Amino acid sequence: MNENSIVHLNHAGQARLPVRSAEAAKAVLDLYVRKGSLSLPEWTEIIGTARLRAAALIETRGDCIAFVSNTTTGIHLAMDLIPFEPGDRVLVAGAFPATIYPWKYASGNIAIPHFIPWETADDVMERIDAEMRSGRIRAVFADWVHYATGRVLPVEELYNLCLSHDAYLILDAIQGLGVLPSPVRHVDMLCAGGAKWLMGTEGTGIVYVDPNRRWNRGPLGWLSRRYESYSSLFPLRPPLDDAGRFESGTLNVPGIAALSESLNILLGYHDRFEIVSLLVNALREGAHIRGCETSVMIPESGIIGIRVTDPESVLNALTERGIRLSLREDWLRVSPHVVNTAEDIDRFWYAFDAVSS
Repeated sequence: MNENSIVHLNHAGQARLPVRSAEAAKAVLDLYVRKGSLSLPEWTEIIGTARLRAAALIETRGDCIAFVSNTTTGIHLAMDLIPFEPGDRVLVAGAFPATIYPWKYASGNIAIPHFIPWETADDVMERIDAEMRSGRIRAVFADWVHYATGRVLPVEELYNLCLSHDAYLILDAIQGLGVLPSPVRHVDMLCAGGAKWLMGTEGTGIVYVDPNRRWNRGPLGWLSRRYESYSSLFPLRPPLDDAGRFESGTLNVPGIAALSESLNILLGYHDRFEIVSLLVNALREGAHIRGCETSVMIPESGIIGIRVTDPESVLNALTERGIRLSLREDWLRVSPHVVNTAEDIDRFWYAFDAVSS
């Protein structure tokens, strides 16, 4: 099948890498091929530009941003940074395992996790409010957008609830950042992998850390500070005071170069959610015309789930026709982005009708 005929509506799974982003990564790889390594000025320019673009998208300062390898790395970083005390409890409102798994299997004795099922946003908020009243909640780890249904937590309301109980709010923002307006003013820390709505590559991610909150020093390494050159590394310099100290080892520079260009593309769209909302609404209306249940009644994010009979067979048939979606928890999950068009939605429904008849 000609790749140009593919309609990619699976940004909640992984974005189709923009050509410009692939070229940016290739330019870095070409330097490795020709020179064996990057010069310090080359490295600084690539990472510095990416940091400024990430900060612009998140609407914060560059010194609040760190690059990590994925969302899970960001969750573990938050677990290290929060100054837990014996007996502290943590509420984990995770929809996807990336938030749940570390607390269920790798939390050790740092705090006592309590897991909040992520069904509807109202239910999550009611459960968190009830648990907060019981006391000793040090932090809430929450998924901003439900990965299968596209339902969205009211972050400002949740943040205010956390503030009233002196609890930290850590947001897994991977299914919202790049589409929804930035929640940065209403979180203590957020993390997001780069391969979905940020349209980057696997092995890249962004973390925002509120500089006004009290944090542990966190995991450090030899690159937790900046160097003028690598010719003399001793005596050891103290680590940075900003989020850059969390980039403690060598980074995935080709991947970050690709992510940087993808961020630059996204920054060219000043009405991202408005664009995506129109596409999601066209999907919702089309589903209801055909008698299909949808996971949301109005666009809340870039995700909509459509309930169909035998969803796996429908997914496979659509894939054969060049329509890229995913199946999550029995929902046929459709996730258009700003790079999609109304024509893409029409092509989806044309293929859907053909395979469903």
